[in-house]
Amino acid sequence: MTLISRTYGRGSDFVCRDDETIANGGVHVVQTFPCELKAEEVQIRGRTCRQDNPGSYVQILFLDDLVEFGITDRRDENHSWSEKERTQRWKHIIDTKREEVLLKDRFDILQKKIKYTQGRYDATKAFIEAASTEQYNAAVRHLTELQW
Repeated sequence: MTLISRTYGRGSDFVCRDDETIANGGVHVVQTFPCELKAEEVQIRGRTCRQDNPGSYVQILFLDDLVEFGITDRRDENHSWSEKERTQRWKHIIDTKREEVLLKDRFDILQKKIKYTQGRYDATKAFIEAASTEQYNAAVRHLTELQW
C-alpha cells in the first residue's frame, strides 16, 4: 500500500513490477477527495492499468467534502436502487455540481475583470478628455487613477 497526496495523482506513472499484485488484479487506486476538475479525476483514474497491466479504481468521498459543490445531503437517493445505480447517480450529481461551481467561479472572475477593466477604461477616457481640453490638474488626477 502506498499513500500519496493529491499532487502525485496527476502526471505520475506508477509502475507495478510485482507479479503477484498483477496476478491479483493489479494496482488499485482509492481516491478519497473530490476533484475540482473532471480532467484531474480522469488523470488519477489513469494511474491504474499502466503499461497494459490490470488495475482498478474507486472513489470514496466524505459527504462534508462535497459541500463546496453544493452537495449537502443524500435526500434524493433512492434506497431501492442497486449499488451500481447509486454509484452512477452520485457520479452524475458530482459531475453536474462540479461543472456548476466551476462555471460560477469562472463567471465571478470574469465579472471582476470586466469591472476592473471598465474602471481603467473610464479613467483613460477621462484622462484623454482632460488632457485634450488642457485641464491639466484633472488630467494628472486621472493619470494617478491609472497607476497600478
